[in-house]
Amino acid sequence: MKILYRWKFFYLFLVFMLPYANATKISYSYGFFALTAKASKSVSVSSPSASNIMVTQPFKEKAQLFLSYTLNSSGIGYTGDLEYGLDVGVHYFPWTNAEDNTITSDGVSVSTRTDVKSYVGLGMAQRQFQSVRNSFSGLGFHIGQERYWKENVDWKIEFRYYQLNGSSQSTATEMNLLAGLVFKI
Repeated sequence: MKILYRWKFFYLFLVFMLPYANATKISYSYGFFALTAKASKSVSVSSPSASNIMVTQPFKEKAQLFLSYTLNSSGIGYTGDLEYGLDVGVHYFPWTNAEDNTITSDGVSVSTRTDVKSYVGLGMAQRQFQSVRNSFSGLGFHIGQERYWKENVDWKIEFRYYQLNGSSQSTATEMNLLAGLVFKI
């Protein structure tokens, strides 16, 4: 039940905002994370228990806005210390368009797709840490790739790095290596 409580903000987002957001992709990724945080005490944790749910919306031809919720756990299966929060930002696709192209004429629709779409991104993250009992926020970057798998589903791999600051000169560094699926809606 504790895990459901940690995802509550993302559930509320999906229920109330998604119908109005005109999102075109929803992705779920799982992987590894490494975290170093300094507040009243120092904590360093790494584990293969990082997960992220993301919704994206195209913004211009080569960019997409994203909103995601990240949940990292020091124990496998979301046991142990938890770190969680929202991310928001933009992904830029330098070599391809962010979305597949569709042309419709006289009732005939033709879609073109790129098998591999690499991107770089900038984001802002907000995190709550159980172990140091502090909230952090900061900026970071993403490097990733989406690869065509089948109609309306792509594979995804992403590296994320965030430098976060909290109250009383507390700091945290978070790195994620995630892999998952992208569902086109």
